[in-house]
Amino acid sequence: MVGDVMNETGLELVSVYIHANQIETARMIMRDVPAASEVLIPSWICSCGAEVDAGFHCCWACGEEAEESSSEG
Repeated sequence: MVGDVMNETGLELVSVYIHANQIETARMIMRDVPAASEVLIPSWICSCGAEVDAGFHCCWACGEEAEESSSEG
């Protein structure tokens, strides 16, 4: 069995090969593991005032890059 994980743009990120009898277990694991980018870059408020979702390094409104001091949580 091959499972492809897609991001919101539809680009393939990971291919996982598992036995057919382990499909449900693999799905549960994949649902419970956050994307690395969400763990490393939490949501933050840009100096321009825009709210930037977790996983994004640059502000969608002005292009400014995230700084450690500007991140929430």
